[in-house]
Amino acid sequence: APRNAKSGTIDNPFLDSFYTLASEDLKERSRAAQTMLHHCLLSSSANSKDAAYAFRRLLNGICSGRAAARQGNASALASFLKLAFHLGKMQDIREEAGNDSDAESLSLLAYVRHRLITATDPHQITGKKKGSEERDYQFGRLFGVLSIVRSNILITQGDQNGYEETKRVASALAVDLAELFWLKKWMREPAAHGITTLLKTFSEKNTAEHKGVAKHLVDKVVIPKLLLVGSNGEESESDHTRLVGSFCAEQLGVALFVQSQSTFVLTDASFPLDQAIMSKETVVLTAQALSETSSVVLPRTHFVWDSLWCYLFAPTGKSGSSKQKGSDHRFLRDCCPGGHENSSEVLDLVIREVVMQKLLRLDPEKNAASGKATHERRALALGII
Repeated sequence: APRNAKSGTIDNPFLDSFYTLASEDLKERSRAAQTMLHHCLLSSSANSKDAAYAFRRLLNGICSGRAAARQGNASALASFLKLAFHLGKMQDIREEAGNDSDAESLSLLAYVRHRLITATDPHQITGKKKGSEERDYQFGRLFGVLSIVRSNILITQGDQNGYEETKRVASALAVDLAELFWLKKWMREPAAHGITTLLKTFSEKNTAEHKGVAKHLVDKVVIPKLLLVGSNGEESESDHTRLVGSFCAEQLGVALFVQSQSTFVLTDASFPLDQAIMSKETVVLTAQALSETSSVVLPRTHFVWDSLWCYLFAPTGKSGSSKQKGSDHRFLRDCCPGGHENSSEVLDLVIREVVMQKLLRLDPEKNAASGKATHERRALALGII
C-alpha cells in the first residue's frame, strides 16, 4: 500500500473508508461506501475474510453516535447486503465469521437479523451503563432494521426461495420495531416510521405473495402489539371509538397508513381496522393527541399528518399537463377508508377541532384555562394549512 507523505503511515483505503463513513459530507460518505464495497465484494481480489470484517464493522458502526456514523454505516450496510445476496457471497461471509451455535440452523435472512440483534444488544455494555450508550444501541437497532428493509433482500430472497421464511423474518423485524416503539416516548415516531416503511415494502408490490406478507404483518404484529396495547402494557378498550380516542399520535399514524393502502381489503380486517379510524366522533377524541405533535425536535410536521393526508386523499393516477416530475397529485376521497364517513366533513372537523381550537385557540370561552397559542402551535397550524 502507498505511504502517506505527511504522516509517514501506510494508506489503506479499505480500512480508512470505515472512518470516512461518519463524515457529515454526503459525497464523502458515498465515496467511502463505494471504496469499501468495491474492495470486499466487487474487485477481482475481493475475499470473504474482508467482507466478513466489513459486515462486522458496519453493524458496529450503526451503534455509533459520532458525527454522521449512523447514517453512513446504515446506508452502506443496505448496499452491502444487497450486493452480498445478489452475488451469492453471503454464505461465504457467514462461514468466515466463525461458528455461532445460536445461528447454525438459521436461514441467511434469519442469520442477518441474528447478527443485527446481537450487535445492537445494549446488555453487552460492560461496567456502568450511560443513558446515551443505551440510546445509541437502540437507535442502531432501528437503523439496522431499516437497512435490511431497504436492501430489498426480503423481496429478492422471497422471490427465489418462497415467502414463508421471508414472512417469518419480516415478522420478527416488525416485532423488533414494536418493542422499540414502546421502549421510550422519543422512540415512538421513528419506530412507527420504520413499521410503515416495512409494510410499504410489501404492500407496493403487485403479487399475491407480497400482499400476503403485508397482511400477515398487520394481523399478527401491528394490531396485537401496537394497536391493541396501551402504554401501560395492558390490553386496551374493546369499544372502537374509545380505543381510537386513546391512541397516541404514532399509533394513529400507523393505523391511518394501513387503512390508506389499497393492498389491505378492509372488509377482511381485524378489529380495530375493520372500521374507519377517522370519523366525526374520533376526530374530537384524538384532537388533543394530534395537537400535541406541535412539540418536535426540528421545525417540521409529525409523520401522523402525512398518514392523515394519505388517508383522506387518494392519488389521481393521472399525469396532467401541469403535473411536475416527482409531484404527488391527490384528490379528496368521497368516503374515509374503512367506513362511510364523508371525507370532506371529517377534514372540516380536523381543521375546526385541531387547528382552530387546539392549536390557534380561537374560541376564548373554551380555551380560557389553556392559555394562548404558542409559536410551536401556530407553526404546526400553518404547516397543516
